[in-house]
Amino acid sequence: YNLSAGQVWHPSVFCLALQALDPDFTWSMVESQARANIQLYDNLSRERSALATTRARQEGWCDNGTLDADIAQYAAWVVGHKDWFV
Repeated sequence: YNLSAGQVWHPSVFCLALQALDPDFTWSMVESQARANIQLYDNLSRERSALATTRARQEGWCDNGTLDADIAQYAAWVVGHKDWFV
């Protein structure tokens, strides 16, 4: 099943966390999908709901206390596993 921080966050927050760990990671938001190198296929202005974390908590998962800490931990995992994303 999907894991979640249980909160809603914008992709730019994650990109900033990645860039803090890997200065070679560059990113920007663009208006035209024709210029984007990552397609989000989503309307980022729509209201979102966080994924429920009930099942994960029942199995022993817990968050790091703040959304920033959760995102930083995930970003560290991504930077440590770059070969998954090639």
